[in-house]
Amino acid sequence: MAKLPIADRYVKPGGFVGDDRRPSDVLGFMIHMAEGNNVAAYLGRAPSRGVSVQYTVEADGEIVAMVDELQVSGSLNPAALRHDDSPYFGREHLDHVLGKSNVDNPNRYVISIEMAGRAEEGPNRQQVDSIVRLFHDCRKRYPKIKPLGHRDQMNLKPCPGSTTAIKEMFSRMGGHGKDYTIFTQREPALVSTVSYRPNQFVTIKAGASLWPATTIVGKPLAFAAEPLERPTFGASPDKAWRLVAADSPTDADDVFERTAWVRTADVVSLRIIKPVPPDTDAIVKAARQGYRDQVMAEIEGIPV
Repeated sequence: MAKLPIADRYVKPGGFVGDDRRPSDVLGFMIHMAEGNNVAAYLGRAPSRGVSVQYTVEADGEIVAMVDELQVSGSLNPAALRHDDSPYFGREHLDHVLGKSNVDNPNRYVISIEMAGRAEEGPNRQQVDSIVRLFHDCRKRYPKIKPLGHRDQMNLKPCPGSTTAIKEMFSRMGGHGKDYTIFTQREPALVSTVSYRPNQFVTIKAGASLWPATTIVGKPLAFAAEPLERPTFGASPDKAWRLVAADSPTDADDVFERTAWVRTADVVSLRIIKPVPPDTDAIVKAARQGYRDQVMAEIEGIPV
């Protein structure tokens, strides 16, 4: 077994272990949902159909290594290849990531990950964090790798599901299938905007990544767990990014203390909200009342 520092432990696979492969063969990061728990223990015995994977991610977020990354695992049934697309998953993503000439033998070109849990419920927070860490760790060794879901390859069952948590997970990896965007050190820093207009607000879709204001390299600042409406300060010169107001990740108040970049593709609406003009009559009345109160206090000898 190759050295895999990110794995918490290793369990010998009880299912299929195929031929060796080259690092250049690894193109897809295939996500499955197990429809059950204690996944490594099950796959370490004699699982039905000889199913095997490179990694499992258990219910507590533990990462378990099984089949070596440079050996073929058996998580995908080539005979179940889908030929259509659905609103989120679809054959177009599989073709884009693996290449149309490789989809008939998909196991050779993917690292497969089986998550504990059920597709209708989706992964929990610990699992999302572990999957994202595992993906970015794998990308260090396989720079062509892109995220996929089992439903991109077949449509006989909902695996891995399309919950908000699943979509957030894909967003944090850089995007799903053909929508994946690689962030590398060659990305230029984003330090200026164009098209600034006062009082503009954008709605950011759930699952979107918010990147630090000085750069889009490295780790996102935060992720939108639900749709967010934020002030915007214009777009990047290529119009691919929007600069928006953002909170500190642990800040619970309503004050926006920093700015962040968000993909224009993750902006679902843009509108102008003009500030409400002050009620001058109320301000004048309050000032007059305050003056009266001060005069009466002085007449009655009350210190002010």
